[in-house]
Amino acid sequence: MNFSKIILSLLFLSAFVFGITYGNYWFQFGARGGISSEFNNGTIASIETVSPQNYSEGSPAFWVGEDLANGAFIQMGYLIANQTGSYPSYCSEQFGCSKYQDIKAGQEEWFYEYFPENYNGGGFLGGIGSPGSAGANGTYNRYGFYYNQSSGYWDFLFNGNVVGNVSLGSPGSGVHSPVAFGEVANATANGTFINPVNIKNLSVYINGGFTPVPQGYAYVGYGSGSLENVPVPYGVEEIGNRVNYFKIGSDLPRPLNGTSLWNQGYVLSINSKYANITNFGEYLGYSRVELYAPRIVNISNGVTAVFTGWVGRGYGSYTGPANTTAIVMESNITETAEWQIKYYLNVSTDYGVAYGDGWYNANSTVPYGISSNIIYLGNESREVFLAWSDGANTTKGYIIMNSPHNVNALWRSQYYVNVSSQYGNASGSGWVFAGRQDMISVTPENMSPENRSRYAFYAWSNGNQNASFNALVTGPESLVAIYRKEHLHSLKARDAYGNYIHADYFEVGGKKVNDTGWFFSGKQYNITKAYYMGSWLPVDQNFTMGESNYTYVQLPVYNLEVFTKDIFGNPVNASVSILFYNGSARSVNSGPNGEIDLKDIPYGEAHGQINGFLIPYSLNAGYGNPVYIDMVTFEDMSVFALIIILAAVMYLAFSRKMHHKKDYALVSEQIKDQGTEEGLK
Repeated sequence: MNFSKIILSLLFLSAFVFGITYGNYWFQFGARGGISSEFNNGTIASIETVSPQNYSEGSPAFWVGEDLANGAFIQMGYLIANQTGSYPSYCSEQFGCSKYQDIKAGQEEWFYEYFPENYNGGGFLGGIGSPGSAGANGTYNRYGFYYNQSSGYWDFLFNGNVVGNVSLGSPGSGVHSPVAFGEVANATANGTFINPVNIKNLSVYINGGFTPVPQGYAYVGYGSGSLENVPVPYGVEEIGNRVNYFKIGSDLPRPLNGTSLWNQGYVLSINSKYANITNFGEYLGYSRVELYAPRIVNISNGVTAVFTGWVGRGYGSYTGPANTTAIVMESNITETAEWQIKYYLNVSTDYGVAYGDGWYNANSTVPYGISSNIIYLGNESREVFLAWSDGANTTKGYIIMNSPHNVNALWRSQYYVNVSSQYGNASGSGWVFAGRQDMISVTPENMSPENRSRYAFYAWSNGNQNASFNALVTGPESLVAIYRKEHLHSLKARDAYGNYIHADYFEVGGKKVNDTGWFFSGKQYNITKAYYMGSWLPVDQNFTMGESNYTYVQLPVYNLEVFTKDIFGNPVNASVSILFYNGSARSVNSGPNGEIDLKDIPYGEAHGQINGFLIPYSLNAGYGNPVYIDMVTFEDMSVFALIIILAAVMYLAFSRKMHHKKDYALVSEQIKDQGTEEGLK
């Protein structure tokens, strides 16, 4: 094997992908195949994703690769970027780098790289996956490549998917063996710690399949151009003495190069998604092992797995349809039990005939259907196909059997509605779904009048009195429009005194009419209210059409009388504001006679205010009772003032007279007293 070519390629990869031009140390550690793995057409291995690595410097990568017979080199694995930036994600020798993507430091991405025969360039050739594409921490992913004979290209594989390809001029490795390595590139010392990474099932592509490498040997060393004055701090070690299963990284033994890691000892791996097949494990070389798988496995209701055969990989493996056979362990062998999942399709219908029932292969496309979309149950009843329970709305459909399916034909009842009329045009006849509403109508609603009479729509045979209505269909229906003769009839409003008053509208039998309307002969009508002076007034009066040409309607109205006078009984012309119970208002003057007489007021209470001298007066009236308001006027106040003044004058005059009388009596008494005294003397 030409390790210098591998080391040189890694130098280019690290220098270009990791963004570092030159490094001091290039450490490599892992396993290489023995002579028995030479002359292959590709290699592959499962490599554990261990991230983050928390490295202090350098650029770690983990990969499988090998030289080809013509000196070309090829490899596939994952790397962990040590710098954040925009990296070339696809580069070729012919076209250069054509794709770029942003990658953060510490992220893990798959990559593949190659160098053609006699390549002397210094650039990166290959591809890099999207950020984080190497899988979650602790997961195993398969990295490898193989020569595709049909295309003539080497296909790069990541978990079985082709992520790139290249023509390198050679179909095989020749005398070169594959390697599975870890690498720390561009380190300035040997202190970078690499958490151990597990690698298993290093295999080579021979005879159309991947076969585990029979012998594996340790390799721990330096890359080309690396300083070698410090010891390599990394190692490689088998895991539990298992064949083709080892780990690489720090704190592991550093065996001498060429030390055997495994040699001959084979493992039988059995992959079976269904059934409990237990004879997998490790076997001595050339041991005979029985293989058995049941023909059918019931998984769940409507789901079975049918065994179709084994697919073997490795020397001595078996590929074929027999469910019972034997193999000889000439290498690590993987036997995969292949199963065909079958699902049951249940097709049902309550009417007609359905087809399509049965077991079908998973993902197969199956036709199903019913014989007819309409099933008649009688002359006026039928069932109409609506859709299938899976959403399809045609009588014949196809279903992809990706699970058990129950498809039921959904039906809905239809009934025939027959609409007719002796007069006019009736509409609404036809088939209608149960529970739906059918618009029933007849036009015109009345014939041309002759004098004061005409024929008009009266009602439908089901009692509905609307010429147009929505009929809820719950069964077969026959509807006939009934016409009857009607006449013009006048409604005349009167007050309680028999006087004619004008009402704008009347409500008769729930309908609004003016003072003249059409009414059916012989039918009794009830007048419930009348619209008068901006109010609907309650009325409860019946009349029967045909008794006369008009009907008197007495409205609940009254006359409102208000008398305003002063305290002496004299009439007062006052300004009166009245608010009626219906919300209307009036402002009137009582005039020189002191009287307000409002005729035919809507029945109910009224209240308001009368503006008097100095103070307002409240008005409360209603139901025809006259209202008397005694008011104090300016004139009344003037009379009161004059009386008070006269009284005051009279009081003063009287007081003065009484004072003179008192003075005279006193003088007389004094004279009398003096005469007595003189007599005594």
